Order: sequence, then structure tokens, then C-alpha cells
Amino acid sequence: MSPEAFMCNEQDSKGNTIKCERASDIWSLGCILYQMVYGKTPFADYKTFWAKFKVITDRNHKICYGPVSNPWLLDLMKKWLTCERSERWRIPQLLKHPFLSPPVPPHIPSSQDKQCKLIMQIAQDHESVPQIVKLCTQLQKLILNVDGSSKQLREI
Repeated sequence: MSPEAFMCNEQDSKGNTIKCERASDIWSLGCILYQMVYGKTPFADYKTFWAKFKVITDRNHKICYGPVSNPWLLDLMKKWLTCERSERWRIPQLLKHPFLSPPVPPHIPSSQDKQCKLIMQIAQDHESVPQIVKLCTQLQKLILNVDGSSKQLREI
């Protein structure tokens, strides 16, 4: 349970009782992720309900994080398991986190890409000869193993 779920009588600045919201769900996801990484929940070392209650609701308690091979994974767990609800990351922020949305590496041309590029160049160089363009289109279909001609060849 999130710290705010334990504090069921917490009130906002207007005196309204605060209900558990998505931030509490994010805390729960953090606990699940922690268990997936370390094989135990973040509070497994505290055996009784009251011991867990005390550390979960203690704003000064630091969760122990063991080493992990991916620093983004550790950072993500810490964003999810921030004790203070207002500081816990929200869903839009989390979805942009590098662990969940890693940067896409630059495209490395495959031999297939190189072959298609060569065929497109031949078709462009001989665009006045319809048989060559047709043959290049058929070759590209075979290489790509798709139906229909490539967008680049259609532009010729």
C-alpha cells in the first residue's frame, strides 16, 4: 500500500478527505517492479503489519536499492517509489522515461537497404526505358518480399 493509502484520514488544504488516486497505483507498480528486480518487495524485511506501516508512512525512511545493471531501471523505481505523493512522477512523465521509452538508435543500413538503393539508382538512371524500370520494381519486390512496388520507385 502507498503511504497515502495508510493515511486514510489525510485532508487537502480545503479540508476534503484525500482519496487514493493514480499516484497510489504508481506506487503499487513500483512495488511490483521492485519485486521483479530484487525478488522481494521493498518492505519484505519488515515482518509485521505495524513495522511495515511505520516505515512506509515515515517520510524519512529510505528504501534500500541493490545494484542493477541498468541505471535507468534504478531511476525509474525511485520515481515510482517516492514517498511524497506530490513528488511521485505521473503517468505522462513516466511514459517518457528513458527506461520505458529508450532513444531509438540511428538506422543502420542493412544489405537489403543497400540492394534496394542500388536498384532505385538503376531505375532512376534508366527512367526513359520502361522495361528497366519494371524489372527494377520486380527485383525490389523480391528483395523486400512485399506486395506492390516501393514508394520510392513509384515516385520515378
